[in-house]
Amino acid sequence: MSKSESAPPLDKDQLRSLLERSDASGLLKLFQHGMAIALVVILLAVFDNGAVQGLLIITLGVLLTFLFAPLHETIHKTAFDSPLLNEVVAWVSGLVLILPPKYFQAFHMAHHRHTQVVGKDPELDVEKPESWGQYLRNLAGVDYWMGQIKVLVLFAVGHHHPHFVSAVKRPGIVKEARIFLLVYILLLCFSLVGHADVLWKYWVLPMLIGQPLLRAFLLAEHSLCPHVPDMLKNTRTTLTNKWARWICWNMSFHAEHHAYPAIPFHRLPHAHTLLAPHIDVICHGYVNLHKEITRTF
Repeated sequence: MSKSESAPPLDKDQLRSLLERSDASGLLKLFQHGMAIALVVILLAVFDNGAVQGLLIITLGVLLTFLFAPLHETIHKTAFDSPLLNEVVAWVSGLVLILPPKYFQAFHMAHHRHTQVVGKDPELDVEKPESWGQYLRNLAGVDYWMGQIKVLVLFAVGHHHPHFVSAVKRPGIVKEARIFLLVYILLLCFSLVGHADVLWKYWVLPMLIGQPLLRAFLLAEHSLCPHVPDMLKNTRTTLTNKWARWICWNMSFHAEHHAYPAIPFHRLPHAHTLLAPHIDVICHGYVNLHKEITRTF
């Protein structure tokens, strides 16, 4: 069943309104996210109190790891109306996250085409946590970091052939992996010259600390959902507060996104008002969802 077949029909006027992309909306959101990062970086540079710095590093980590949200939107080409803006923001976000956008796009589009289909959905190549040990390992991001470094290096040397990467897309992914790896090597050299504390304090450490919150967020999307083709049954929407919706660029409306992946992030709240009665799996809050997950162990 296709994505459009799995969603209830929307009339042409509703769909036209929901699919409207906007450079203004995307740039405003990006400005807010970017300014929040810049403000925390400035405060971190100014304050030398240990407790304050600790809080700022945690905040910076959350803001940096949730650059996953604009990366996700831009590989869908929905963050902005401008193709160039989508490409540039995807590249910068992917560089911060060690997640090359061309690779992630191939991975994520396969996930959309085969959501919850074992053997075809690449997200199911790694099993969901079934014990406390697996759960804590997932939240810590151990598998994410090891997996991304492995993917980056293997693609860069031309020895990675995942099932979701076509022969047509492979050369672009290999080239991008090599560019990313070169950038990271140059940054490493920069740190070895005498500025290691800069990268560690403003990027590496915050990313390590912020990753668990992103892992917890992503676990909510499909965990405990049935392995069926209907996008409004196999994907969860999580109702949460405005601050969580702000930092995740409305990705909490995930069933709506899977039913109509061309709907831009800024139109997902309205899409929810239209599609909510048809969504099978809706959870009120991420804490409640993780209680539900851990009760299955």
